[in-house]
Order: sequence, then C-alpha cells, then structure tokens
Amino acid sequence: MAFPSLGGITRDDDRLPLVAGTDFEGDASFNNRNTFGPFGQFDIQAPSNRTPIADDDFYLQPSTFTGCRLQFGGGICARNGETPVAAVRYNTIFGNSLISKKDRYNALALLSYELTDNIEAYFEGSYYRSKSVRNFDPSAILSAVPVGISRNAYYNPFGPTTRNGQPNPQRLPGTTIAADGADLIMERYRFVDVGNRIIDVEKESYRLVAGLRGNFGAWDFDTGFVYSEADTVDLERNRVSLTAMQRQINLTTPDAYNPFNGGCLDDPGLGDCTPNPAASIEPFRIDVFRKGGTSLALADFKISRDDLFTLPGGNVGIAAGVEWRRETFYDDRDPGSTGPSPSPTASPACSTAAMSPAPANRPIRTASATSIRHLQSCSFPWSARRWTFRWSRRSTSSLRAGSSVSPTSARPPRCRGSRHRGRPSGVTFRGAWSQGFRAPNLVQVNDDGTTRSNTRDDFVVCQAQVQKGIIASLAACPGAGVISFRSGARNLRPEDSESINLGIVLEPGFIPGLTITADYWRVKQTGLVGTFGDDNAIALDLLRRLAGSTNPNVIRQAPTADDIALFAGTGLAPAGRIERVIDPYVNLDSRVSKG
Repeated sequence: MAFPSLGGITRDDDRLPLVAGTDFEGDASFNNRNTFGPFGQFDIQAPSNRTPIADDDFYLQPSTFTGCRLQFGGGICARNGETPVAAVRYNTIFGNSLISKKDRYNALALLSYELTDNIEAYFEGSYYRSKSVRNFDPSAILSAVPVGISRNAYYNPFGPTTRNGQPNPQRLPGTTIAADGADLIMERYRFVDVGNRIIDVEKESYRLVAGLRGNFGAWDFDTGFVYSEADTVDLERNRVSLTAMQRQINLTTPDAYNPFNGGCLDDPGLGDCTPNPAASIEPFRIDVFRKGGTSLALADFKISRDDLFTLPGGNVGIAAGVEWRRETFYDDRDPGSTGPSPSPTASPACSTAAMSPAPANRPIRTASATSIRHLQSCSFPWSARRWTFRWSRRSTSSLRAGSSVSPTSARPPRCRGSRHRGRPSGVTFRGAWSQGFRAPNLVQVNDDGTTRSNTRDDFVVCQAQVQKGIIASLAACPGAGVISFRSGARNLRPEDSESINLGIVLEPGFIPGLTITADYWRVKQTGLVGTFGDDNAIALDLLRRLAGSTNPNVIRQAPTADDIALFAGTGLAPAGRIERVIDPYVNLDSRVSKG
C-alpha cells in the first residue's frame, strides 16, 4: 500500500504543513526528512582552497537553491558544508508501504481420552504460518562507513585533467586541483535510483503437547511433554552490495555508477528524476536473507494434594514437581551481510552493520515445591478467624547460567472483625517476600558480534574544541557516525531480584460492595544484564583522559597532524577518530523500583 494524499496533504516526513497557522509553524523539529538522499555529500581529499567551494566538504543541490559555490551542470551545483539543508533532504517514506500486506493461517486440535476412571490422556497441537510483504526506503550508506571514490573514477568531477591522452570531459573547470586529480569520500548518499527495498517475511511455528493427568489415591498428578518450534525467513530485495557498489563507482569507463547526477530538481525529497542506467545498477543490486528460529523441548511431572497432614487450624496442602527443558536458537545470515566488506565494521550490504551468525542451546532442570496451610481461631487479635500461610521453593539449574534458588513467602491473613467492637466487618492484610533470578538469554551469552552504526558525540575531541574556543560547550558537540561492536559474554551472571509486597484490603459492611485497597511494593534487582552503551563509553574515555589514561573499549585511529594541532595546549593527549566502540553485554549495577 503506497502512501496517498489525504485532503491535499501528502504523507511526508516533512510535517510542517500540519502545523501551519499554529504556534509551531516553522519549527524545524516537525521536518523529519533525512540528510541521506540522491543529492550526496562528499569530502574532497585536497586543500579547501583548491576549488570555488572554499571547503573540502560539500553537498549537491539544485542550482535554483541559494548557496551555490560550483556548478556541476544539469541544473545541479555544489554548496559548502557537511549537513544538507532541510530543502535538500529526502522523504524516506516516499514509495513506502503504510502497513504490510499479510496472510495468516492457523490450525488447532485438542484431544482427550479417559484411559481409566482415574487417568486421562490429552493432546494439543497447533500450527501457525504467515507471510507479509512491504516496501521500505531505499538503501543508504552508513554514516560511520563512508565510501571512497578514486581520482580515476570515471565520474569523479575532480579527476585527472586527461584520460587516455584526451581531455577528461568529467573534470570540472575552475579549480586548482592537481593535474592527477583528487580522491573523494562519499559520506552521505541514498541509492534512490535502485528503488525501494522490498521486504518479504515468512513465519512458521508449531506446538505439540501430550501427557497424562489424574490421581492415584489422594494425590493428583499431571505429567507431559511439550515440543515447539518457530522459524522465520526474512528476505530483503533491492539491496545494495557495498563491495560491488564501490567497485562500480570506481570504474574508469562510462558504465560506472554516477553518484553526482542528483535527483529531482523540483523537490529533492521525492524520488530520483535522473537515475543511472540499469546496466550500471544491476552489478550491485542484491537480495539479502536472514533465517532464524527457536525451539523448546520440555518434560515435567507434578503432584499435589490439599491434605498432606492436619494441624489444629486446618489441613496443610502441598504441590511439588520437576521439569526439564532444552532451549535452542539459530541465526543464519546471508553471506551478503556477513561476508567480506570494504570495512571490517560494516556489512557487505549497504544500510547494514556487520553481523555474525550465533547458534546456541541450553538445557535447564527445575524442581519446585509449594506448601499452603491455614490457621483458624477466634482468639486471634481483632477477632480474626482465619490466617493463611504460603511457602514455596524453586531451584533451577542451567549449564551456562549458573544455579539459583528462589524461595517465596506470603502471609495474607483474612480477618473478620467483630461488629460489636466497632471494627470493620472485613479486613485483609496481605504480604509477600520473594527472591528470584533471570538467566541471560542465549543471544546475550552466545552472540559472536554485531555492529551498529549510531550518531554519537566524541566528547574527547569536543573537549579540545571547547578549550580552543571552537565551540562554546560540550552541548554544542556535533554528532558523527560511530560503529558499536556488541557481543555476547560467556561469563555473564544471572540477574538477582528481591521483592516485597505489603497491603491491606477494607470491605466495610455498612457500605455493601465497597472495597478499599492500599499496597506498597519494592523490587531490587542486582547484576542487570545489558550494555554499557557506546555514548557512555565515549564519555568515560574523556573522564579517564582527563586523569591521564584511556578507555580501552574506545578504539581510535592514530591521530593525524590536524588532530595533534587541535589537542596542543589542552592538557589532553592527541586522540584520533573513533574507529569503533567495544560494547559487550555485561552485568550492570543494581536497580530499585518501588511504589
């Protein structure tokens, strides 16, 4: 389903027309168009005074826009700067689907059969299948993984003055770029002429349950076996191979891909009116798949009775059981997203960071027991006639998550007050205390590594800029693309928790149907499993550098001459550009929630 127009307003990332005539009119935060579009942004690997742009960073725009510094022809010009202005940005929902087209199928069967008067066999089976299709915005390069364009690339506008002994028709006049040309770095670009990505997702799952239940004597029992499996195939068509695309851009023949031809001049955010020929696109157009799934096998046996023995206040009941289960998952990535790439931190597919497949499994054994007992007496305080105590214990063992015991205790007395003493006719006090744990999931333990590209502030560089007076404060720090490498950790401990709940329930007899409750709860979690965060890691790098050390999880390139000059006199050691941030899953601090 493509986005239509409603009431003369086109569905667009630019929401400014929706707030026209209000206090928010003109507020740029309502324009969410993207800085990655068919009008690319580039960095000339030459001194900034060699072109009329007067800057080594420039982006393309229609010549009818203000700020043009160098004409490229075809109604396109170059404007200095790193970030395209709002008018040049791209409407990423152009041609997208509002919702996925989806087909779903379900089947369910329930069977039971009485083998004897005391034993029943049962079976449950279910099956689910779905298929969905949707359009998504065209592929774009990652901000943290720019694309190099050689000086010899056919469409490089700052290439050599001659090619094969003849004047180079692609080289722009009016520059003092060296005769052998200059390399470029493409930092922002979206392959709109390749078309919108098409995402097909197929899901399939089934669940089988078989067991016996009944009683033998005074004991009730239930035993069974469960097996379930879920699989997903995610196929994304119309993707761009980063490796093949870089090769196609850098061809020295006219069949090279040309990223300098812009898009639509009337509205740069709507499609590409000057697409490359299909022969230049097909060599790097790819489909990328991802297959993943989980399975669960479980067997258990449970018994219970409500009169294990009798106390003066009443019967004591018990429930106990044992359980075994095995969890597995697999994650199979297309070689197009995990194979060789121009960058070690990027996937061979554009718009995708590098990922690694990570199959895993974990067997788990559990034993549990619960006891319930009631005490009754007319001599309790406030003439309470019934108190209920519940105690339970659960022990779980996982080969990769360690072991933990989770006892719980609850004490909700039900007190019926005596009316002649003026007490409410119904008062219930309730309380519970428990300890528990949550084991890290299989991805958090076994993931071999996934990279993500995020816009982050390099506080170390910005601190130097603050001290040199280049920016006013760290709040003005300009963000840049940073690669974060996230991986599992075999030494993760389970999260532990302790909770307490206290409450009172009032049911006054003089107002029938009225119930008043008040509760207090508090949960403390320790060893929370998560990631420290690449932004926190960079901030920690600054903190440690101020003390004379560094954060080893922030990996930087060697400082350039410009970097050394920037840090001179700041008291900070020169720091190069961030190459990547190591951000594994770890056990974090504690957290207390209450209310």
